[in-house]
Amino acid sequence: MDTLSGTWKVTASVGHNKGTATFDFLQNEDGSLRGTYTGLVGSATVAGKADGKRVEFSFNTERGGRVTYLGSLVGDEMSGTCTYAAAGSGSFHGHRA
Repeated sequence: MDTLSGTWKVTASVGHNKGTATFDFLQNEDGSLRGTYTGLVGSATVAGKADGKRVEFSFNTERGGRVTYLGSLVGDEMSGTCTYAAAGSGSFHGHRA
């Protein structure tokens, strides 16, 4: 079973904005996720769920409101869509660091 546990480098593109962030995840046996985000909109606590290859995680920021990532995990890579409340929706791609 693929797991998100560990450090990930994720590049997100939303509109004309593109940035790379670091996520540190711990995935529990039930698939629940917790961790941290460090990137362009600051630092935040992350929570979510991994179910097979489907992943979803989110966090709140002081500058941009709610941020949600929804995607798929294959080995050491993940990709999908992301929504930054203040900026709109886009795509992301990440790899295990």
